[in-house]
Amino acid sequence: MFENELKDETENKYTAVKVGAFEPFHQDEVRKNVIVTGGGMQVKIKNHAGIPNAEARSISAWINTAMGQGVIATWGENKTGKKWSFELKDGKISVNVGDGYILGTKLVNDAKWHYVACTFEDDGTPNIKDAKLYVDGKLEPIGSSKSQTINTSENTSVIIGSSPEEQHFLGKIDNLHIYDKSISAIEVMSDYISTKMNASAINRTEANNEVEIYSYKSDIYINRNTSAVAKLLIYDISGKLLKTEIVKEDRSIINFEFRRGMYIVKLVQGMEITTKMLYLE
Repeated sequence: MFENELKDETENKYTAVKVGAFEPFHQDEVRKNVIVTGGGMQVKIKNHAGIPNAEARSISAWINTAMGQGVIATWGENKTGKKWSFELKDGKISVNVGDGYILGTKLVNDAKWHYVACTFEDDGTPNIKDAKLYVDGKLEPIGSSKSQTINTSENTSVIIGSSPEEQHFLGKIDNLHIYDKSISAIEVMSDYISTKMNASAINRTEANNEVEIYSYKSDIYINRNTSAVAKLLIYDISGKLLKTEIVKEDRSIINFEFRRGMYIVKLVQGMEITTKMLYLE
């Protein structure tokens, strides 16, 4: 949602302000520009009230922390069933709605980067137990929970990195997204893989514009400034290798005979590896 400065890079153009005397964006050796919060430092999105009532919603983000507690993003009021707080509790991912919660099982407070997400869709009886958690693209088992009807308050502001109750997140946050729908497990995995690749040093080999990879219908097009022999590897979104192709020309077209969907494509050329996520029909 926000990259490099407090400006929304989506078409919504939400306005964010920093709360506290700090510079929110810092260089990280893995994920480049990230938000660093903690000790009263937070980012508030003034014209984004979050997702109200029992409407469908999702949040995803990359986090890095060694602490066991802290709010990643929240909105609503601190009343029974009236808030939506995506947070860490005892080092695990949790959603708290006010006197009701779900809590995952995997510890993510190991000072390493983890992709975390939560999704919710109203089935007619909106309860926090209907929500789902994800860690590193995979559905997270629920370790404990407390039932509570969801009726999130309107007319509040989204807060990143803390809460009105000062539950500060001490760590780093990157690529935080809020959706007004419940994204699917496939969408979660796709987002995890694509944002992970976008942050990797390997993927930055694309920045020199020496290699261009794109798709049209069921074909993969490769343009590069050399005819040196290279190897093309095609994976499904789970990481299973589906196809290997030798590329010998500077401009090549590779036909893909599998069913439509998202795929990971890697071009290995000497010591350089270029990685792309492609949708093939």
